[in-house]
Amino acid sequence: MIPHSRIPTGRGVTAVAVIAAVAVMLMPAGGCGRDARLVGHEIRDPQVGPVNAYGLTLDENTAPREVVFVLLRAIVDDYAAGGDRAKRESALDTQFAVCAPEYIKQKSAGNARSEQTQLERLYRVVHYWAPTLGHYRASFSGAFPDVAQRMHIEYPLQPVAKTEFANVYINLDHPDPATAGPNSGVVALVRLVREKGYWRVFWVGFDNTMRDWRTRFPPEPPQAPVAPTSTPPAAVPPEPGTGQ
Repeated sequence: MIPHSRIPTGRGVTAVAVIAAVAVMLMPAGGCGRDARLVGHEIRDPQVGPVNAYGLTLDENTAPREVVFVLLRAIVDDYAAGGDRAKRESALDTQFAVCAPEYIKQKSAGNARSEQTQLERLYRVVHYWAPTLGHYRASFSGAFPDVAQRMHIEYPLQPVAKTEFANVYINLDHPDPATAGPNSGVVALVRLVREKGYWRVFWVGFDNTMRDWRTRFPPEPPQAPVAPTSTPPAAVPPEPGTGQ
């Protein structure tokens, strides 16, 4: 199997260098399975299916929140790997495992007919998710309950009944507490689509219209405690002859 190698965008080289490298002419096909290789790194051809990562199993019953958590933790591991190529490739593999490959190729491939060209463009989309959110990774490096409480899930109205979408908003803190102010946080936005029955990510970025999703989506008010139910006393039968 040809080992993975990844260009460290945002973590060692400039974006210009990455774009230039991605644009290099494709080499003859080879490697593992259906993967298409570019010079210097490998373009994945991910298949949607169950994923086991960070103590979670992502299957058809998994909600968007868990899928986004796995993506965020993979981004944390991507940066933590530093110069360890194997660890970085493993983190990137996880990012690809939670992407929506067919939807991304459909939206980003344009008039590309070659499967290799479509996979190249898919790679470029997913490859930039880590540099997009990595600056704020301290906000999502904790355990699932801590990261999940930063999220809000929205299910927008679907333009096509057969397509399900979800938006996950994530409150992220300024990475430098010494210079952070009351409005220095950001709201990340991760968009998902149901692909083959699984929630998978197709877009990662920011909602620049707000600094805290709670200003738009107030937390649900706490529900009043439900009073314990009691069994009503049995009715007393009428006295004989009273007609009651």
